[in-house]
Amino acid sequence: MRTLVMKKRLAAVVMAAVMATLGLGALATSSAVAAPPTTAAVTKPPSPRTAANLTSSCPVVSGQRVKEASYSSVYLVDPWGYLRYIPSDVYFKLWDSYAGIQTVANDSLDSCVFGTSMYGAQLVKESGINAVYIWDNANAGYPSGFDWITSSAVFNKYGFSWSKITTYNYVGPKNNFNWFQ
Repeated sequence: MRTLVMKKRLAAVVMAAVMATLGLGALATSSAVAAPPTTAAVTKPPSPRTAANLTSSCPVVSGQRVKEASYSSVYLVDPWGYLRYIPSDVYFKLWDSYAGIQTVANDSLDSCVFGTSMYGAQLVKESGINAVYIWDNANAGYPSGFDWITSSAVFNKYGFSWSKITTYNYVGPKNNFNWFQ
C-alpha cells in the first residue's frame, strides 16, 4: 500500500515537472497558479534537536503548536505526530498571531519525532471548490505537494487562519496524504 502511494506521489511530481518544462504548467484559464514555493535561500532552523534523541513518549498531540521555554523555535504537531519546525517567515502565512502556542519545559520535546521543516507552507484552495490544502514540503522521504485539510474541524484544530487562504485556478501537485485529524 505504502509503495503504491509513493509511486502515485512520484508520478504526480514527475508529471508536474514535465508539464512545467513543456510550458503546460497549469491547464487553467488564468495565470494564477499555486506553484510549489522555493526553498533556495532558506536557512536551517535554530534548534538543537537531532534524530539521535528520538523516542515514542512525546508529550504533545497533533494540532498543537509548541515551543520550549528557552528556545524561540515553534513547532506544529502534524496528523502523524511529527513535530514540524515553522520558520518565522512562514508562520504568519498560516496564523494571525502567536496566540495558541503552548510553551513546555526545556528538553520536553527530546522524546519527540521531528519531521521536515515547513519551509514554504501556505494555505490554498482552487477557485469554485471548497477544499483547502496546505503545502507540505515532504515528510519521511515522500515528494512535496499540497495536502488536503479534510474538514473545517481539522482546519480549526490546527488554529489556521481562514483569512490566510489564497485562491488559485489550479492547485498542484496534490498529495494522497491528507490532514485528517
